[in-house]
Amino acid sequence: MSINAKLTLACLGFLAISIAVGIFTWVQERNLGSLSMTVYDKALIGVNYARKVQTEFVRVEAALHGLQKPADDSQLRVQLADLLDDLDVATERAMTAKSRAAAVTIRARIAALAQPSNGNAMFGALPAIDTDLGKLVDMYTADGFTYRIRTEQVIADSDFWLILVSSAAIVLSIAIAFSLRQAILPPIGNAVRVAVQIASGRLDNKIETGGRSETSVLLRSLDAMQTAIAAHLEAQAATQAELLKRERLSALGQLTATVAHELRNPLSAIRNTFVVIEDKAKQQGLNLERLAERIDRSIGRCDRLINDLLDYTRGTTSNPEPIALDAWLKPLIEEQTIPQGIIVEQDLCAPRATISIDPDRFRRVIINVLENAMQALNDSAQTERRITIRTSDGAYVASIVVEDNGPGIDPDVLPRIFEPLFSTKSFGTGLGLPTVKQIVDQHQGQIEIASEKGSGTTVRIDLPHQATTAVPA
Repeated sequence: MSINAKLTLACLGFLAISIAVGIFTWVQERNLGSLSMTVYDKALIGVNYARKVQTEFVRVEAALHGLQKPADDSQLRVQLADLLDDLDVATERAMTAKSRAAAVTIRARIAALAQPSNGNAMFGALPAIDTDLGKLVDMYTADGFTYRIRTEQVIADSDFWLILVSSAAIVLSIAIAFSLRQAILPPIGNAVRVAVQIASGRLDNKIETGGRSETSVLLRSLDAMQTAIAAHLEAQAATQAELLKRERLSALGQLTATVAHELRNPLSAIRNTFVVIEDKAKQQGLNLERLAERIDRSIGRCDRLINDLLDYTRGTTSNPEPIALDAWLKPLIEEQTIPQGIIVEQDLCAPRATISIDPDRFRRVIINVLENAMQALNDSAQTERRITIRTSDGAYVASIVVEDNGPGIDPDVLPRIFEPLFSTKSFGTGLGLPTVKQIVDQHQGQIEIASEKGSGTTVRIDLPHQATTAVPA
């Protein structure tokens, strides 16, 4: 879910909470209805006026007892009129129908006192009216306190529910805010951490890229960026290594050409001179044959070293042609001189595989790999020294595998076996395997060497089926 959607949901949640609280408050106020403190004040006014009427009636009653003809007294009539007005106010503020009916009844009885026709009969009604006014005051007072208690209870209940709903709204708001924080801040913090790691040069960060939110898109972009940077740096390192290799080969080529020119002339002179010496010695009956063979072997070894250096540094162009792999490989293996005690097994399983190779140049690859295996087995303490040569035909490549059960290659040596001039042999030039890799690369193939100390070595060469174009070194 996107951050925008999360924020929208959070805002909708807050809005829903606010609306719910508002509706609840409105319902509570509606339930209160007329139960308000204003109405309670009205009830208190009614009580006060009822008491005032009772007090005024006592005065009127006293005045009536002091008069012989009260109906003809104008002052008494004024007092009765004021009393009736106050009683009307009290009637208007009656809280119940019963209280209002009692007030109306009393008013009618008091109003009758002002009628002249009543005469002295009104004196008999005064005690009853006084008693009814006392009861009316009590009724008004009871109604007021009952209403107050009811109002306070309803208000207390309303306050309780309002506090409860408000607290729930606050808790829900905090939960939504916390959920929103957890949904946004950790992914953003993770993205910041990854960005800092990438900026510091660390490009192996494990990034969880699931989801469709903006932060997930950002993390996927950072992952793609660090992958691209790592690939670029790797390509840059490979390019620099290739440039360094070419520079070294160029310098080695110049040095080799100079050394070859300077050495071949003295070597030729040595060979020719020793031929003359050998002829002279034969004429005098001296046998220098063994010495001549040693000198010729040493000079030949120097020639091969010079030729190897020249071939590697010149980067001879290959001229590939279609070759049936098994038919070409089988006689090449059989013509090799195998030292005594070494068994060579052939498991050629690619009779239909046709590859495009330069047979003369690739011959050097097979011979060099076989010679390395035989030299390794000469140093092996194995009772059965064995070399196995296999071929196989895959969907895209044909493979040649040469495996021996010799002593293997040291782990610290294995990464350097294709470095020019690197050799662990006292008599090696350090150009055998580099030349092999150079030829295989020119044929757009691949070579892999796997070895474990004490368990032998396996060399695998993969070559494409389709015709290859000559690739200069």
